[in-house]
Amino acid sequence: MNKHLFSTTFIIISSFLSLQGKMVESVKEFDAILAGPQANLIRFCAPHCSVCRNVSQPLEEVSKEEEFKNVGFFTVCMKEDMGKSIAQRYNVLAIPTFLYVKNGKVLDTVTGVKNIKLFKDEVRTKLRSLFGAQASTPASVTVENEQSSQSASKTFIGSITSTISSLFTFVIDTIKQIFEYIINFFKKLFKIN
Repeated sequence: MNKHLFSTTFIIISSFLSLQGKMVESVKEFDAILAGPQANLIRFCAPHCSVCRNVSQPLEEVSKEEEFKNVGFFTVCMKEDMGKSIAQRYNVLAIPTFLYVKNGKVLDTVTGVKNIKLFKDEVRTKLRSLFGAQASTPASVTVENEQSSQSASKTFIGSITSTISSLFTFVIDTIKQIFEYIINFFKKLFKIN
C-alpha cells in the first residue's frame, strides 16, 4: 500500500516536470536527425525553464498542422549530459533555443521567446520562409501592425512578464526541490532504491 502511494506520487511529479515533444535520446540520434533531408525544428530546453514549458503547447499545435506535416519537431533536454554536449557543439548558450535545420545544415538559430502570444505565428513564418511553405496569413500581419503601434506599452509589459517569469521559475525550482526532498524521504522510509 505504501509503495503504491510512493509510485503514484512519483508518477504525478514526473509528469508535471516533463517536457513535451519528441525527445532526442542520444548524440547518435541527433546526428541522424541532422544529417537527414527532412526539415527540422530542434528545441533546446530544460525542465526548470518556464518559457520552455510555455512553448510546448504552441509547438505541439504547429507540428500537427497539415502545412508542416513534413517538418520534424524535436526536443533536446539540457538537463542531460548528452543535451549539454550537443548544445556546446552548436553554441547554444541560453534556453529556449530553436535550430531550424535541413539537409544537415543549420539554416537559422533563434534564442528566447519575445512574446508567447505571438510565438506560434513567428514559428509558422520562420518555417515558411526557411522551408519554402506558402506565405503567411493576413491575421499575423494584422497582429504585427498592432504590435508596432503599441511598442512602448509592450516593452513595459514585456519587462513585467520577464520579472514574473523569473519569479515563477524560482517558485517552480523551489517546489521541485521540495518534491525531490519528499521523494528521497519516502525512498529512505520505505528503503526503495
